[in-house]
Amino acid sequence: MWVATEDLPRSAAHPFYARLNQILDQHDFDEFVEGLCERFYADEGRPSLPPGRYFRLLLIGYFEGLDAERAIAWRAADSFALRAFLGLVLPEDAARSLDDFAHASLDRSSRDLTATWNSFEAVVSNAGCRCGV
Repeated sequence: MWVATEDLPRSAAHPFYARLNQILDQHDFDEFVEGLCERFYADEGRPSLPPGRYFRLLLIGYFEGLDAERAIAWRAADSFALRAFLGLVLPEDAARSLDDFAHASLDRSSRDLTATWNSFEAVVSNAGCRCGV
């Protein structure tokens, strides 16, 4: 039997992640982390994972208690609610972006972690107090 994916019922997004996304959007989180990470992205080579999506994946790891990037990628690929949080609607987009996340984790030891800490600080200061986190 053939069923078009757009005809499949969609589950409601997880309320926590839906609200967190609203708060992040209100505070232009994506633009903020793009500015923090701009110096790390090259104009040529493999297309990069957008910084907002990368840090959302790290937040998923933090909130879900996952300490390995592959576990985060697996969890995000397995959850429609987390895909919505990441802005990934189609499964093939999710798979490609999550592969990029796993690839990005390979060289994290050579990175300056300032952008990572500044991003988490922004989430805590902007979203934490409003969500009761």
